[in-house]
Amino acid sequence: MVKVAFLSSLLEGCSCGVVAIDVYGKIVLFNKAAEEMLGLRSERVVGRSIGVIEPFSALKEVLERGKSRLNARVEVGFSTFMVGMSPVVEEGKVVGAVAVFQDVTEFCKMANEL
Repeated sequence: MVKVAFLSSLLEGCSCGVVAIDVYGKIVLFNKAAEEMLGLRSERVVGRSIGVIEPFSALKEVLERGKSRLNARVEVGFSTFMVGMSPVVEEGKVVGAVAVFQDVTEFCKMANEL
């Protein structure tokens, strides 16, 4: 029980957006940072297909192939995100997938100005 509370606090307190799906491609986790960066409420997306967050639909591929996809650049509206996607493996079986992302919009703007 303490481990679950610790992980929950960690996910809600981190500045990275975190989205996780189950083996069926349904969103099971959508943390507060993800809400803020994507402008969506977790209540509206948890339980729905990952396809509702179009740029993150590649997470379904990670689930199906069982292979990570790191440092993917994803554009959502006027924002740019750096995304890492990995399968969740339990006892040798892929049971889901998770995406961790950071908003790099300002960094990209500064790099383009140089």
